[in-house]
Amino acid sequence: MKNMRMTFLGIVLVLLMPLSAQAATLEKVVDSINQLRSEVVAWLEAAKELYLEHLYQENASYPTTVAVNTSTPTIEPVTDKKATTLGLTAIKELLTQQNAERTMRRLAAAPASDTFQASDTTPQPASVSGSGNKKRASVSEGDRYLYMGTLLSPLVYQMEPKKTKEGEAGQQGQANGNPDFTAKAAFGYLQFVSSLGEPIGINQSELVEAQKKLMATTEVGRTYTVSLRSIIAARSAAIDNLLKMYVRRLPIDGLGEKAGMPDKVDASPAEVEHYIATRRTTDAQWYTSMSKASAPTVARETLFVLTEIQQQLYNLGQDNERMLAMLSVMQLDQVIAQKKALDEKESEVRRLLGLKDTKTP
Repeated sequence: MKNMRMTFLGIVLVLLMPLSAQAATLEKVVDSINQLRSEVVAWLEAAKELYLEHLYQENASYPTTVAVNTSTPTIEPVTDKKATTLGLTAIKELLTQQNAERTMRRLAAAPASDTFQASDTTPQPASVSGSGNKKRASVSEGDRYLYMGTLLSPLVYQMEPKKTKEGEAGQQGQANGNPDFTAKAAFGYLQFVSSLGEPIGINQSELVEAQKKLMATTEVGRTYTVSLRSIIAARSAAIDNLLKMYVRRLPIDGLGEKAGMPDKVDASPAEVEHYIATRRTTDAQWYTSMSKASAPTVARETLFVLTEIQQQLYNLGQDNERMLAMLSVMQLDQVIAQKKALDEKESEVRRLLGLKDTKTP
């Protein structure tokens, strides 16, 4: 700051020297000083404008940064609500088994490579393959219901299967690989991997009122109920994690447009997260603009990136919390298995000591 003052004073003295030599009267000296003042003020104003333009340089990335990051708080309530609804529905079904038989029949009837097909001995004319008749569908296409990639590979599920001409794949199918990954197929995988079609325990929906009363009032019934609920509670830990992955890939109306994604109206949370993480690194124009940007602009852009990293670290912490919960549940399962072995030993010891065996009903 001191150097700037000295420089400015030097400029003024240099400009005043010719004025003092040329000015013949006091009036001319005053006029010269006023003219000099006007020129200096104009110079300072121009310098200020140049400085402000340098300091607050327009950043083409700024509008998208604001749009995409301010849209993320609206995602979690939607996904949590969907996952909670699906999770509680699954738990209710496991407890009551109201639709167990129907679910079992539907999953068993789903086509796959092991599906029985009667051999077709009817000869087909050579022209059939080139005609408009549809070929026999390959049951192996149903194997995607058993493939984990159906759940995790796409960033967004197709909500309805694409209808395409014979031998052609839909645009989304080409993007994700054939076969198409639909929300129906992904949920089918969830049902298979979580064994929702193979319920455990007694089908309580088939019990009469007297039987339900015995379950609720007897020691054996209460013990059975607690054991069954414990198993379902442990099972729900894995189911909930899978449901979270599932709902993150379901499209949300208007989310793509709200997040400022180009040519995208609806988008899934997974698509938005992918866009936030890659929109700079995959944009050649961003590298060009940053290479020409002023230091203050680069500093602000760095701050924006650090803020996004902070959000991603928070999400990583949430995932780690779920992993810790899963490990805890797995450890508790081992404790339960060890407890059953201990119960058998305890019964033997009680008989040896002549104590009442409380484990035997």
